[in-house]
Amino acid sequence: MPYTIIMDTVAAIIPVAGLSSRMGSFKPLIKLDGFSLIQRAVQSALAGGVQTVALVTGERANDVKAALADQCGGEQGDRILFVNNPHFETSDMLQSVKLALSGLLEHKEGRPACVFVLPGDMPGVRPQTFAALQTRWRETRAAVLVPCYEGRRGHPVLFSNECFEAVLAADEHSGGLKNALTDHEWLEVHLSDPGILLDADTPQALARLGQHIETTTTRSWRRNHD
Repeated sequence: MPYTIIMDTVAAIIPVAGLSSRMGSFKPLIKLDGFSLIQRAVQSALAGGVQTVALVTGERANDVKAALADQCGGEQGDRILFVNNPHFETSDMLQSVKLALSGLLEHKEGRPACVFVLPGDMPGVRPQTFAALQTRWRETRAAVLVPCYEGRRGHPVLFSNECFEAVLAADEHSGGLKNALTDHEWLEVHLSDPGILLDADTPQALARLGQHIETTTTRSWRRNHD
């Protein structure tokens, strides 16, 4: 696929198309300290220097868009690209990533030089983590960067434009994004952000995430959101 890269432009893909079956309620709209998980995830990426967020919807797509109405106003709204996954009930996250990447490559704001992938139920990642990964990518130009905390890999993964073709060509049943990127160099970036490991897959995981947000991110998140 021929396309022109806009130098150093960074995008993020946040998939929220799933059914949230393990959680028992629709995760993107669960609120922690007054704000939904998807509001927090989008704002963290934007505050961390991401130019465009591609948000992949499926289940309750209109409700997700409504929850982000405030963030879609003015200049910030131009930085959110909604992409629909019509097969969200049967497809995996890789399919959502492929749809979002295709949308970003045709986006009016310009095609990115690299792309984050952050699951929509991981809003505890700090903006500073997005910024630090971008800095490291500009220093190394590594194909894939993955944040680590206390020796464990987490999210968001950042992959560069040299990986785009491999991601778009990947079979959605072949092992997910990690498998699609297996032939590329991975660089671990060690950070002091436990939020890279915290999701909301279960009620117990949500409780841990809520505690993390309450103790480490709420004040700065509010500052960036207001």
